[in-house]
Amino acid sequence: MATAATEVKKKPVAMDNIAFGALADIIKISTLGQPFKVLKTHMGVYRRDSLRESIRLTYARGGLRGFYQGLFPWGWIECGTKGAVLQMTSSEVEYHMLKRGLPAGVAGGAAGMAGGVVQSYTTLGVTAFMTTVEVTRGKGGSDGKPVPTTMQVAREILRRDGVRGMYRGVHALAWRQMTNWGSRLGIARTIESLLDKIRSEPGQTRKKAGWERIFSSAVGGALACWNNPVEVIRVEQQKASLVESGGYLTMAQAAKNIWVKDGFFGFFRGVVPRVALSVWATLAQVAGCDHLKEWFGRDVPP
Repeated sequence: MATAATEVKKKPVAMDNIAFGALADIIKISTLGQPFKVLKTHMGVYRRDSLRESIRLTYARGGLRGFYQGLFPWGWIECGTKGAVLQMTSSEVEYHMLKRGLPAGVAGGAAGMAGGVVQSYTTLGVTAFMTTVEVTRGKGGSDGKPVPTTMQVAREILRRDGVRGMYRGVHALAWRQMTNWGSRLGIARTIESLLDKIRSEPGQTRKKAGWERIFSSAVGGALACWNNPVEVIRVEQQKASLVESGGYLTMAQAAKNIWVKDGFFGFFRGVVPRVALSVWATLAQVAGCDHLKEWFGRDVPP
């Protein structure tokens, strides 16, 4: 419960959270984030490839640069927008939840769910699609024909299917983001609260140690990957729009395709690099943003 000892302060509005979220996510994707993302997308599209084979093929596509395919401009655009939307939304929701006396874990879970849904429908639709295009388009050209550029593929999708074609898989994406960030923030805040109770004296208010946020964020990121089937369904929907004329699959149709072709374990292809990506993303967004706010003299969750 929010007591006088742990009074919840109103965070500065929007622009601070937008800047912190964007900066944290761009740093995340420009370091280890994009290689993990390329590998998990590759394994979602080419579900028969093992992790080792995916690494080999990615390297063959462009050396070390192959692991950063799609970073600029699509990766930066995606992370500069989705991180900002996530932080702006989740910070406000978490503040209001804590103000009403809800536990930190519940407040963090609700904040993450709200942020995940908002970012999916406002920014992630097109950028996630274009990132999938970047990762997969290098597989063409084996018959001697030139590989179409990202923009050529995008223009063809727009010509064939309109704007809707650029948002293939957005509902699955929203489910993924909602459950992802709901789990990540909820678990991270719950662990932080438990550590606080263990390490604090009765009635004592103390500042959280850096390692507590890092540990809590990493565990939250890893456990949030229980929803990997939704991610594989999203990739299957986007793949259909890329390789088929007017290709459109509902979530149910995409799930059926995966089940028929690859069985139960097909829904968990790419889960290893996705766990790594989720841990790294959570460290950036949960622990990283909290530290950035502290450095700039802003409030962080109690």
